[in-house]
Amino acid sequence: MNSRILFLNFTWACMCLVLFFSVLGCKREALPQKQTNEVVTATTVIATIADHEKPHSSTPAAGHSASQDPTPVFQIEFSKNGAGVAYLAKVGETMHVVHNGRPGKSYKELYDYTLTISPDGQRVAYGAKTNSDWFMVVNDKEYGPFEDVGPPVFSSDGRHIAYEIKQKNKWHIVVDNDKRSAACSSYFEKPVFNDEATRIAFVENPYGNKKMRLVISDLEFRKQVIKEYDFLFIMAKQVKSKVAAVIQEKNNKKRVIELNLNQPDVVKEGALYDELANLAFGNVDATVTYAATTGGRRVLVLNGKEEPLPEGEPSGPFIIRPDSSGGAVILATREGFYMHPAFAKGEQGKTYEEVIAIEYSRDGSQYVYAARKGKNWFVVISGKEGPSFDNISSQQFSPDGTKVVYRARKGEKRFLVVSDTNGKVIRQHPAYERIFEPVFTADGKSVAYGVKNGNQLIWKVEKLEEK
Repeated sequence: MNSRILFLNFTWACMCLVLFFSVLGCKREALPQKQTNEVVTATTVIATIADHEKPHSSTPAAGHSASQDPTPVFQIEFSKNGAGVAYLAKVGETMHVVHNGRPGKSYKELYDYTLTISPDGQRVAYGAKTNSDWFMVVNDKEYGPFEDVGPPVFSSDGRHIAYEIKQKNKWHIVVDNDKRSAACSSYFEKPVFNDEATRIAFVENPYGNKKMRLVISDLEFRKQVIKEYDFLFIMAKQVKSKVAAVIQEKNNKKRVIELNLNQPDVVKEGALYDELANLAFGNVDATVTYAATTGGRRVLVLNGKEEPLPEGEPSGPFIIRPDSSGGAVILATREGFYMHPAFAKGEQGKTYEEVIAIEYSRDGSQYVYAARKGKNWFVVISGKEGPSFDNISSQQFSPDGTKVVYRARKGEKRFLVVSDTNGKVIRQHPAYERIFEPVFTADGKSVAYGVKNGNQLIWKVEKLEEK
């Protein structure tokens, strides 16, 4: 899969934590069809794993999660709204995908990293191999044969799908299984849809041309805007259909460009720097931020404004407050890791052996991150430490900012924790074999998340406070 290796020419590498889950087998039950992305608000058993189906194990990704939780993980994909689940099942020498309780066709080989469920939970897609040919399978229907396939991407409404294919030694982007882009030698990163799912953007390495191309196209590949650059590292955000990229110009200088997929001819150019790293977006309005060096001077950049970067190397991207007025970055030094606030008033965090994943409350007045001392992990909420666990992840504020929710592990027990903003535990939810990323219901009064409980895959919905 060399054609999908991401080319990064950064001084400081962007840190990625990719966690793969896999489990297998299931009782033949199916959810009623729901064409909505609203979070399911009732506890539901989505699927039951059949006893004869053997779990297919994936190698855990390197980094925080793997180092702190060595227990083998199994690949499961819950939809973000809890209306669907898909996973890999292995029976004998063959494998198949089970989606919402329905087993698909058996194959000799599956690309487990391509397993993707749509946001509404009603569609699933993955790469599968028959003899020497690869197919893209979308809701049990095969498309191909191809020499190779890439991971699929669904639009935010779940109606459209895009993926890479290789045929006659040439690569193409396919949209909705029947529309194909012009050929190129390779792609970098997955394609991305705009918010309205009327356009798609991707980066290609064309034949006989050293310049990389940013392509913004309609879904039929009839109307396209193409921009060529010597070097291109792209990030995309479906918030306001935003795209940002690092490009290289004369004398190896680099700059960030920004554009909206709905107005691809309007390009905002940042200043030139010697090096750029940690390109990231804000979660509300897709404000762009990054770290840069110029003439030996190190800075953070937010909305074109610079602020000096203190001692330490950025460990991950700059996290922007919801109002885009500032934010914070985690810096690594010889003594450890600490949170540094920038572009707005705030106290520098304490130094710990490890610090990860800063999150802000919706009004930006509070922050939370996970920190480690020795083997103990705990949340730090605006400077206040919570209780210790063996591992912590997915920390986030409730919509009203009065509570913090996070996943925790103690020994072999995994559970969700609800605390107040002083770190005091309000509620520790029941323990399960595995729990998945939590989300909040629309009224903000309940938290919802997927769990694996024995042979059952369940969507749990729990009140933040017990009555």
